[in-house]
Amino acid sequence: AVAEMIAAGLDVPQQLPRPFGDDDSSGCSGSSSSGSGSGSGNDVSGDGGRLQILDAGCGEGYYLGHTLSHLEANGAGANGHGVDVAKLAVRLAAGRHGRIASFAVASSFRLPFEDHVFDAVMSVFAPSPVKQFRRVVRPGGFMVVASPGATHLHQFRTMLYDTPQALPLRSETDPDMQGLPSPTEERRGTYDLQL
Repeated sequence: AVAEMIAAGLDVPQQLPRPFGDDDSSGCSGSSSSGSGSGSGNDVSGDGGRLQILDAGCGEGYYLGHTLSHLEANGAGANGHGVDVAKLAVRLAAGRHGRIASFAVASSFRLPFEDHVFDAVMSVFAPSPVKQFRRVVRPGGFMVVASPGATHLHQFRTMLYDTPQALPLRSETDPDMQGLPSPTEERRGTYDLQL
């Protein structure tokens, strides 16, 4: 769903199903919102009109790789950039997706990019420092934030606890999410996991 939210926000036609059965809605919620945002760093804006996508907290690059493949398959060329603090994860991301994206070891709290250079910033199950996201997203660009919902891994938690509690929604408890504009679109999804 992350790839579709980015494609929809960038007015990319939706012609293909999610790649590899990508259903990243397992008890998670995602939202996208427009933003605007001072810092110095890499300028990624001058690449022939191609869309610029940042995955902050990219891990091994799974969501960025699928998003770029989805955009390319739907006729929208995009350059992907991923940052994560985990050196091993960045190494894995570069090994798996280095031909279609660039990756760096960096913190989402100090993004090493110039102001207003990305068309979209995504954060999937990762810290989401909204001030940094607003700083690097272009006017008219947007953010996609996916976080665990209240029933995330509920079936697994019932195996561990007598009375598992619903998880608090991240947007209500995470100080980094404060100041996030109201979503222009919000999607929630669940599916049962048989253990």
